Amino acid sequence: MLFNSQVYTITTMNKRIVFAAACVFLSLQGLAIAGHALTGGARYHMLHSEYVELPFDEGDLSYLLGYEYHEGSAFWQLLVGYAPDISEGDDGRGIGVNSVITPQINLIFEDRNFLGGVGVLASYIEMEDEVDLESDWTDVYWQLMLGYQIPLPAFQVEIMAYYPYEKWELLSDFDFGDIEYGLQFKRRF
Repeated sequence: MLFNSQVYTITTMNKRIVFAAACVFLSLQGLAIAGHALTGGARYHMLHSEYVELPFDEGDLSYLLGYEYHEGSAFWQLLVGYAPDISEGDDGRGIGVNSVITPQINLIFEDRNFLGGVGVLASYIEMEDEVDLESDWTDVYWQLMLGYQIPLPAFQVEIMAYYPYEKWELLSDFDFGDIEYGLQFKRRF
């Protein structure tokens, strides 16, 4: 009698081990399907007509560095933009600005080689020492993105168009002159 209960316990324990191993295998299978990428590039800024808190003028450049987590037909993109030189501009928005650091998180959907998504950003505007204004963060703002990626043997090239805006209600004030452009090089692993 004791022997039968030990066999039952071992069999039940084997089922639990097989079940746990199957769960771990399926979880790892999902991670194997998911992809990762490192990306770097540049973004060409415009003088925004509505969102005047941004200090950028037409022609200012941000250099981008980031990580992407791909799964299915969408991916999360974590980027940091750094603009080391800000021009003063015609309206004086960039006066006294030393540099701008912009962390962002984007959700991008891909269909074949076309890309589209939305992102959340905030910019840290560092002022020069001789200016009385303090360095500070902008409010959180948004961006819409459309682009195209070109697959090459060693990496991918992304050409993107960005439309930054301050609030969702102001999206109706769309102006083609506010569209910014970017070029990124992506290496998947």
